[in-house]
Amino acid sequence: GAFMNLQSLENVEIGNNVKKISKMAFASCGNLKQVNISSNVTSIKEQAFNGCSLLESVVLPANVLLEKGAFAY
Repeated sequence: GAFMNLQSLENVEIGNNVKKISKMAFASCGNLKQVNISSNVTSIKEQAFNGCSLLESVVLPANVLLEKGAFAY
């Protein structure tokens, strides 16, 4: 939950040095609208973006493994 409940967060760019997005990393970021994830990310753990209900745009790499509920609610 590194950025959990960070309401000021609207856009996220996950860079090339990141391999996975941990469980609940961005959960409940209620104002998050756009996420760009580099092709080096291989997995997004469960509930990583849980409760980000305003998401309008998510760019995912083709090879990413989405765990259960990664983008729930």
